[in-house]
Amino acid sequence: MNRMLSASFLLLLLGSAGCVSLETPDGYVKLKNPGSYDFKAVSPRGNAIALSSRPNEDSSAGLEFWSAAVEHQKVDVDGMKLAGRDEINSRSGLAGKLFTFETGDGRNKLAYLVALYVKPDRIYTIEAAGQADAIAADREKLRRSMASLR
Repeated sequence: MNRMLSASFLLLLLGSAGCVSLETPDGYVKLKNPGSYDFKAVSPRGNAIALSSRPNEDSSAGLEFWSAAVEHQKVDVDGMKLAGRDEINSRSGLAGKLFTFETGDGRNKLAYLVALYVKPDRIYTIEAAGQADAIAADREKLRRSMASLR
């Protein structure tokens, strides 16, 4: 999981600014000190979900541009397998992409979800990571949390 969270591209997307939040998934505990994230919560099975936002430096760089950049970084640079790409919408109607990436196999298989929302002035990334079976068990509640962006 450290490898997933240390990717240089996603670090560029991370940062804290503004008042943005998510609903905490059922069974997760919201951390009072989320570090460099705007929001972070953990499950007893070791899953983590975190929200970051940063300025969009070029308003012409929309969801399509940043989606291609995320996919390139995770697949071509980090060597992860793209296991899924779906549409996701926030409750406020903001369109986004939800990626599922995987790495490893057997008991060492990890899953990494990335929900990406882009406004002309802000980029929001919501990441969830953990053992693949634990992420699969929590997938729907993680997706609901990712869609609760406000």
